[in-house]
Amino acid sequence: MIHNINLDQYIEIKEDIDIGFGIFLLDNELPDLNSEKNWIATSPIDFYLVRMDKSEFKSMDIGVHPKTFIIKNGKEIKELNGFPPEETIGEIYELIKS
Repeated sequence: MIHNINLDQYIEIKEDIDIGFGIFLLDNELPDLNSEKNWIATSPIDFYLVRMDKSEFKSMDIGVHPKTFIIKNGKEIKELNGFPPEETIGEIYELIKS
């Protein structure tokens, strides 16, 4: 499932996420991720698309965008540069859900 949120919403809900992927994007970056035809729309995994402006992105000192954080039990347990392919996300999901 896809959740389009902003940075404040992410900070507010992160601790309640059991398993998910937080994908930090600039405002108009990768607009096709929202498409119903995209594979993540039908995935059983929760994707949190965190849209930010450049100043918010710089304040987080991430450096690379998009940046993907793997979340388990409300904690960011791993980070990946960019948006990983479907196969990689599936493998990571299987590892962390067990």
